[in-house]
Amino acid sequence: MDNKRDRGQQLHKKEMDSKSELVAGVEDRMSQLPDELICHILSFLPTVESVKTIVLSKRWNNLWNFVNTLDIDYIRDFGGTCYVDFAKFVDGALSVHDWSNIKKFRLSCPGVFYDDDDYDHIIYVLPTSGCFSSLKSLNLLLLYQDSPSIEKLITNCCPVVEDLEIRGDIMLPHDISIFNISAPNLKKLTVDFDLCIKGRSSNVLIKAPKLESLYFKRLHLPYSAYTLEKPESLNSAVIDVSECLPWRANGVMTELLAGLSGVKDLYIRAAFFETCNLPAAFSILNKLELILYHSSYREYVTKFLNKSLNLEYLVLELDNKYLQVDQSFTPPEFVPVCLSSHLKKIYMRGFSGRWGELEVLNYLLRSGEVLNELAISSHPTLGHRKEESLYKEILQFPRASRTCEVKFLSSLLSS
Repeated sequence: MDNKRDRGQQLHKKEMDSKSELVAGVEDRMSQLPDELICHILSFLPTVESVKTIVLSKRWNNLWNFVNTLDIDYIRDFGGTCYVDFAKFVDGALSVHDWSNIKKFRLSCPGVFYDDDDYDHIIYVLPTSGCFSSLKSLNLLLLYQDSPSIEKLITNCCPVVEDLEIRGDIMLPHDISIFNISAPNLKKLTVDFDLCIKGRSSNVLIKAPKLESLYFKRLHLPYSAYTLEKPESLNSAVIDVSECLPWRANGVMTELLAGLSGVKDLYIRAAFFETCNLPAAFSILNKLELILYHSSYREYVTKFLNKSLNLEYLVLELDNKYLQVDQSFTPPEFVPVCLSSHLKKIYMRGFSGRWGELEVLNYLLRSGEVLNELAISSHPTLGHRKEESLYKEILQFPRASRTCEVKFLSSLLSS
């Protein structure tokens, strides 16, 4: 028995020795990488995870301090339960970093409420001095931050920011009526925030002369106007006010569209659009995508066409749940310039075969003199037989362009 026990212990010792040799023989390739490359790898991690690497070895103790990205999220990183720890961590991360080296900063810091009626809450105090002289991307998710702090952070601390995203809720002090977003080098802007003003009117003024891309989405519009000082070269704009009350959305759209007259690609999603005033012209608009949730979209399509002299690509979609009783469509007295000289491709999504839709398709086909393609994708509720019947009907519509092809994207047939 003793011999068997000794033999077993010897085998166990040999096995442990062989495992130790194996581990010792594993090459630590990660640590052989230069500091710059390791910091680049760490920049893809949340900052909380990057900090944890300090336990790996002495060399890793300070590496995270030189990562040029800060990504801190109260909910994701702290479970949304300890705001004090979150605030201390943000302050600590900022204190050990060279601000001039930071190129991307994402901060998600929603507030913690005690009394909704009195707006009592805990908020993280944003830095309003110092300089992120290399910061190109700033992403903020805020709850009830005061507007002056955000203005100072953008204007004073981020002189070269090119990508700015602001989401959440912003408090406008009682003695202030304008919230300024001013960034001379800004190229991409995402606006998805509410101004908390308790019934007062206000204005969001956007000054970004180099802006190339705008994403504007609001679920609730307060008594605010959004003014965009015309950028020099705006490539694309996405405007989504589909959930807003019509009387608010129309006013906001009038102000906002005035600053978009020089945009190249425009996407609009809106429930009501009847009283919105369009700019004098969209002079260089090349692609227009309209998703309108109301039967009056037919008249509004022609209004946009009249304003879009150089339009080449048009996308239309109508949500069935907002369709009302069909009304006759009255085409404009004069054919829009783009239909006779520029519009080459039309795509209608969610086609349900209603009379109003057929009227618009008929008008576009008989007026589109340089049209090359009319593509139609049907609504899921439209059966195959109905789709085939409608397809045959549309093929009989007169066409101003001899080269125009009409096709249902869900069908194997095409003209």
